[in-house]
Amino acid sequence: MTRLSIVTLVACLLSAGPVMADPPALTGENGAPERSGIHLPKPRSIGLYAGVDGAYVPRVRDLSTGRTWIARGDIVWNAGLFRAFGLAGCHTAGVMAWSNVMMAMVGNEAGIRVRPLRFLSVEAFYLNHRVDVTWVNGHRIYPAGVIDRGAEAGVWMALEPARRMGLELHAFYRYFHVYTEHQSVLGTALRLRLFPGNRHELRLQVELFEIWRARAREGVDAFTHNTAGELSWRSLLTSSAGICATIRLSMNLLAGEMPMLELKRSVIGEPMGLASLGLFTTF
Repeated sequence: MTRLSIVTLVACLLSAGPVMADPPALTGENGAPERSGIHLPKPRSIGLYAGVDGAYVPRVRDLSTGRTWIARGDIVWNAGLFRAFGLAGCHTAGVMAWSNVMMAMVGNEAGIRVRPLRFLSVEAFYLNHRVDVTWVNGHRIYPAGVIDRGAEAGVWMALEPARRMGLELHAFYRYFHVYTEHQSVLGTALRLRLFPGNRHELRLQVELFEIWRARAREGVDAFTHNTAGELSWRSLLTSSAGICATIRLSMNLLAGEMPMLELKRSVIGEPMGLASLGLFTTF
């Protein structure tokens, strides 16, 4: 009887004490915050991402006078105010250089996101990008008017065809005022999300941009099509913090995203390979 009681007591202690805690699950609420997306953090919480980007643009068909490269830092945030309403934004600062020219660029984007249904999200943003300083042959110049201002409206829809798979559709419209002309951008995107484990997420995204210029400058086409593909890996290090690595390929640099970069006219037609690495957290 005594031996049976000891065995029963040991079994109860083992079942009561946690031998190994379950790993935290990566979800939209604690994943890397996005400037545009269907997910928001929980109400009264904030998601923050800080990362660095590096882009290399090879010389193609003598479109430019030399190779182009971009280096910048990004801060992306979103805030859940209520269950179906929140804010989001992205702030960028960096440099773009080609041949004997280098310019410092700054971007600020902020807006609201409304998620009336679990599978539906609607968002609206204000967009602003500018060049503050330019160096030509090492001489500093403060240009005027190298700026774009715009607005964006978009919608996201999410599907879950399988337990560890997500499919998201995105459609958006952007309107920019840049230099002395206007641009309209109509875009669509398809995003595939795979979850090989609770802590990991693999994303594959394809984006299509159709860009119309109301009064195109000399040497710039009135219409441009751009295709971009993106592959990213996200992994949780703790229950609320993780790391994100992304590779992005674009056929026309950042056409449809930062019109003020068309100061360098050959960006239309130049491909781009961009790599990003950053950390994210939710608190």
